[in-house]
Amino acid sequence: MNHLLVDDRVLWEDGTISVPSDLISKYIQFADEGKLFTDVLTPEIKEYNRHATTGKIGLKSEPDELCTEWILPKEITNIKLDEYLEQKFGEEVDKRNFTEEEIVVRADRVFAEYRELMMAGLAPLIYAIIYVINRFEANNVVWGVGRGSSTSSYLLYILGIHDVDSVEYDLDFSEFLH
Repeated sequence: MNHLLVDDRVLWEDGTISVPSDLISKYIQFADEGKLFTDVLTPEIKEYNRHATTGKIGLKSEPDELCTEWILPKEITNIKLDEYLEQKFGEEVDKRNFTEEEIVVRADRVFAEYRELMMAGLAPLIYAIIYVINRFEANNVVWGVGRGSSTSSYLLYILGIHDVDSVEYDLDFSEFLH
């Protein structure tokens, strides 16, 4: 009967399979180095894996292609973002008592943030935010008042993602981008 001893511990014992100790030692070394993958799962490796409690050796595989497509309903992705933001900004102005100067400052801020987000390729993020907020509102879901760097975005404020008026508190939008 064959068996393999490592640190005085029997990894397996089998009367029918003979595994060269140098081969197993090689894979144990790979496992100890964190290299737990091989190109081919040989019968010897399968046998080793069957008995190993840690450091099992896996088959290498190519990673799946990362899906970067956002899957959102057409009624969301068909929204013209600039018009939608203009509407949301108008709703915000109607709710609050801003001076003309404050309206100009806030409008400039919204569209400056919008331009930066578009240049960064984050339009899908804005669509996803609109979708989530609409779903929350339609289903009476309560969400937080805002946290982290998102509160530095006035655009996210008028979309309703948080309750912190970043213009009022003079928060720098670049904090959100970082």
